[in-house]
Amino acid sequence: SEISDGNKNHNNGKNSLEMKPTQKALETIASETLQNIEIGIRLGSGQFGAVFKGIWNKSTEVALKTLTNEEAMKDFIEEATMLRNLQHPNVVQYFGFFKNSKENGSKNQYYIVTEFMNKGSLLDLLHENQNKFSSNQLLDFCKQACEGMIYLSSQNIIHRDLA
Repeated sequence: SEISDGNKNHNNGKNSLEMKPTQKALETIASETLQNIEIGIRLGSGQFGAVFKGIWNKSTEVALKTLTNEEAMKDFIEEATMLRNLQHPNVVQYFGFFKNSKENGSKNQYYIVTEFMNKGSLLDLLHENQNKFSSNQLLDFCKQACEGMIYLSSQNIIHRDLA
């Protein structure tokens, strides 16, 4: 099992005679590896497939976004490539790209590894705790979400899943 640190430059999926564009990009983002990711419980579903809780290096909780649809590989790689360049306190931190190699000959499973949010999504937190937050706390949530969106906008990124 391996995870990239997300610091390598990518080639934007430019075609190569010896490899498909997505395969070349995949190898680029997974070129530096670290070991030790344990896959835990399923948390839910994301854009590309299931999302799992994981443990990296026996100490760091992470979220693992899987790719379950091979047709979405290009979009999956584009998301990983985009996330690796983002760094803001109000945007989930990208840690790397993880490939869980199968030893029995079946297909490898690919994951985008991000910061684990132990309280889940803001939407779920608000639904589960209706009327428990003060107006000031709710305003602070709004302010933090806006700061994250302003940062993404400054990077020419549109967040299409803001609830």
